[in-house]
Amino acid sequence: MATEGTKIKVKNPVVELDGDEMTRIIWQEIREKLILPYLDIDLKYYDLGIEYRDQTDDKVTVEAAEAIKKYGVGVKCATITPDEARVEEFKLKKMWLSPNGTIRNILGGTVFREPIVIPRIPRLVPGWNKPIIIGRHAFGDQYRATDIVVPGPGKLELVYTPENGEPQAIKVYDFTGGGVAQTQYNTDDSIRGFAHSSFKMALMKGLPLYMSTKNTILKKYDGRFKDIFQEIYESTYKKEFDAKGIWYEHRLIDDMVAQMIKSEGGFVMALKNYDGDVQSDVVAQGFGSLGLMTSTLTTPDGSAFESEAAHGTVTRHYREHQKGRETSTNPIASIFAWTRGLIQRGKLDETPDVVTFAEELERACIDVVNEEGIMTKDLALACGRKEREAWVTTKEYLAAVERRLKSNLKARLLSTVEDAVASSRRLPSLIDMTARILGITTALLVLSTLAVALRLYTRFGIVRTPGWDDALIVAAVGTNYVFYACLIIELRHHLGQKQDTVSEHDMRLQLKALWLSIPFYNLTLTLAKISMILLYMRLFASTNKRFRILLIVFLVFMGIVGLWTLFSTFLICLPVRGFWDHSVPATCRSFAVVWCLNAALQIVTDIVVVMTPIPTLARLRLPTRQKFALILVFALGFLYVSLRFGPASIVQPYTNASSVCAMSIIRLVRIIQLASGSSDEFSSNIAHPRSISHNTDKVIRAQRPSSSLVLHRIQRRHHLHLPTANPTPPRPHVPVPALFAPAPAPARQ
Repeated sequence: MATEGTKIKVKNPVVELDGDEMTRIIWQEIREKLILPYLDIDLKYYDLGIEYRDQTDDKVTVEAAEAIKKYGVGVKCATITPDEARVEEFKLKKMWLSPNGTIRNILGGTVFREPIVIPRIPRLVPGWNKPIIIGRHAFGDQYRATDIVVPGPGKLELVYTPENGEPQAIKVYDFTGGGVAQTQYNTDDSIRGFAHSSFKMALMKGLPLYMSTKNTILKKYDGRFKDIFQEIYESTYKKEFDAKGIWYEHRLIDDMVAQMIKSEGGFVMALKNYDGDVQSDVVAQGFGSLGLMTSTLTTPDGSAFESEAAHGTVTRHYREHQKGRETSTNPIASIFAWTRGLIQRGKLDETPDVVTFAEELERACIDVVNEEGIMTKDLALACGRKEREAWVTTKEYLAAVERRLKSNLKARLLSTVEDAVASSRRLPSLIDMTARILGITTALLVLSTLAVALRLYTRFGIVRTPGWDDALIVAAVGTNYVFYACLIIELRHHLGQKQDTVSEHDMRLQLKALWLSIPFYNLTLTLAKISMILLYMRLFASTNKRFRILLIVFLVFMGIVGLWTLFSTFLICLPVRGFWDHSVPATCRSFAVVWCLNAALQIVTDIVVVMTPIPTLARLRLPTRQKFALILVFALGFLYVSLRFGPASIVQPYTNASSVCAMSIIRLVRIIQLASGSSDEFSSNIAHPRSISHNTDKVIRAQRPSSSLVLHRIQRRHHLHLPTANPTPPRPHVPVPALFAPAPAPARQ
């Protein structure tokens, strides 16, 4: 935060476009008094004053637009668009095009104009209690039109020559005398960009969107706008609009203007270039003053941003200034042109101090008027006060803003220090929580690795009967490591902190790692379960053809489920970048639906793994009570039975499946909370240890047959006996190694 003698560093340059007349003078005052004393900033300066544009044949305007494309952010002073009188006044070479139009045609995008609401300033339309945002298409139409004065009688035709075809002439009009004519154009790509920008703005503001044209007259020209907007809304944004309780609607421009005047506000209007130019001034005046309107140009992909004052160069005040008289020109819109550009620069550079400074400058502008009653003449007149004492000059207003800004920054600095002290007290608990997360997940991962290593030692070193089930469980451990790596990445980018304290860059990296981790979580579970089914085939299916067919069906089912859970999470957003980068136009399926469906499928496959061996267990030659107890323990899976070397050791290792099933059910509840926004697990990261414990539980317990075999060997080698509280008579013994040997052929009766 800037203090006396220090400046806030702005990482990357901002393109500054100077202007004309009174706004040029105010622009310099703002830069020297309110910007440069507080910011260490590299301003790429371009003089768009009318004289210099004429000297360079308007090349400076093109160069300025290209600079905005290069650096991403530009701030622009109001400029003159010459007419015949201006051509004569400045002795121009020609009547140059609007610099705003030239810049917009190079950058593309949409101009959004939003009122600066000051409660103290009464609205000329008293019913407007909510903001009205005008989205103006910033390309083509009248602002890039070619117009002519028709000198006399003659025929006017429009000729279109296809790239690979014959020219097509369209009759326009037969002039019987002099007149005027013009041609204008637009492109599908530009209209689509306009649509995406408008829908995104409505979603960001949480307001309904109205697109207005005169398609009843311009059936093809305006009809194209209407059709493209409707197509994009239906294919891309309708679900998001429905989820927010807002809507999109096309209305005729005359009907929309009438509706706007009698409404209470609270919507976004998407208008063609000329309509937006006119209606933005109507809205500005309706909210109190033409000097209380922000104007920003934004491209659909966010690669270029330009902010400017929505009003003109205030020629009448400039004439008074030239005569040496005092002027009271409202500088608020010009100040907001600087601040909106700085806010965008700060967001792109991830420098919150720059954003905070710009917000404090905006607050100072409003507080000086609203709380101190210091205002320029236009605002005083809007309040019904005409006496000279009611208003101040432009310089006096800027001095009041400067004083208020210093006060705001000092208060903000004090608040920041207090927050830092409070954060330092919370830091140990945050570090402790992160350490616990890492400790738990690392320990679980090590356990699963050791369990698989023990299994491989048993299969390769003792019984020498490795199979595909071993390969899949190794793959499951590998995918679990990928899941663990994603967790590390998320922790490095401040996972565990509240989301509003995490930078946009870190949040994107968190979401990117989350997007990668979810498919690997599901893949780990799927591989472990398929490994267990393959193990069932080795243990139980060699003498039972029907059971083997059933297991094959289960394998196919689990393979389909595995592919679905993998690709449904990888491709939950198209393009996939839309999952972590919300500035990219993307179509995303409902997270709640996909995550809950996948969790439910995991529960179903858990039940399959649990229930599959139970018919075989029921045929074991054991006493009824013992058999019932084994089946009950297997089905419940929540209690661990003591390790024994007898018939129970055959089924004991497989009690894991129902335990994991219970974990899946618990996790489904948490997923529903997470998807509905009623849980803070995303920021606190409780979900990750649970997910890794789920995976590790599945992997570790699948190794327990191998563990039983090794422990059986250790017992025989060292003559160990496990004590029991209630010794029971000896029962028929089924050696554990028999589990891994080919089953003998059934004896003939």
